[in-house]
Amino acid sequence: MEAGAPEVAAVVAVAAVVAANAFNLLIVAIMASRVVHASRVERAAGSVDAVLLLVLAGCSAAAAVSDAPWWAIALPLPLAAYLVVELLLDVVLHSDFRRTRLLGPYLLLFYAGQFAMIGYAFLVARAAGVVTLGTYFASLLATWWSYRRAGHGPGAQGHGPGAPRTVA
Repeated sequence: MEAGAPEVAAVVAVAAVVAANAFNLLIVAIMASRVVHASRVERAAGSVDAVLLLVLAGCSAAAAVSDAPWWAIALPLPLAAYLVVELLLDVVLHSDFRRTRLLGPYLLLFYAGQFAMIGYAFLVARAAGVVTLGTYFASLLATWWSYRRAGHGPGAQGHGPGAPRTVA
């Protein structure tokens, strides 16, 4: 291992944890923007997703060429893969895939990425894990609040306050 390797590994670890938390906070911002009808925030998310993808892929690549443990290489990859899918389907193809059978694998990849990065953060430091878990729960709360208030998402009719309730 070269002389600067521990410092590089620490920078890579911090960058990956910051990216995971930025991703969670981006979800909070997107969901809040839906409630207040600030669509510019959601449109800008594609650019932020692209930056986060580059950071996570770079962290995995830097870990791969160093003496990093396996998890430093592997755990950022599911979230990076999710971001590739997100950018491809939402930004490039403008696909309405959330109303198709692709929603299941999409959500599986999303949660695999989320849980992998929560685990990564805990492996870096307990405090980093606690913060990442906290921002993850904040993103869940913001998503619930947004769906409750804005009535958006697949089949937006029937969602949100004042919408008719149906029994299946």
